[in-house]
Amino acid sequence: MAAITSVGESAPAERSARPGGMQAGRRRKLNLFRYLVFTLFGLFFFLPLISMLRFSVEGKKTGSWSLVAWGQIASYPGLLSAIEITGPEGCYPDAGGSRHAARGNSPLVR
Repeated sequence: MAAITSVGESAPAERSARPGGMQAGRRRKLNLFRYLVFTLFGLFFFLPLISMLRFSVEGKKTGSWSLVAWGQIASYPGLLSAIEITGPEGCYPDAGGSRHAARGNSPLVR
């Protein structure tokens, strides 16, 4: 493609594919370091999760797969009723709206 220039003006020098200089070298090294660190952290955190999932779906026979164990979680007697979801007032008895703090008998205050 032809470049349009004014009379007496030279065409701009073409840029190289990779910028040169010390800053560019540091940037490339930093990017390589980032990719390496994120890859290692990803492997460190996700490989155990994948192994846990694989272990939990293995069947009783070698090479078989089953979701029976996951189905038994919800059918375990008393498990779902034992799980209590609390808000901030359940975690921090002195927070506003806590029934213990309102009566003055907070378990943290003696």
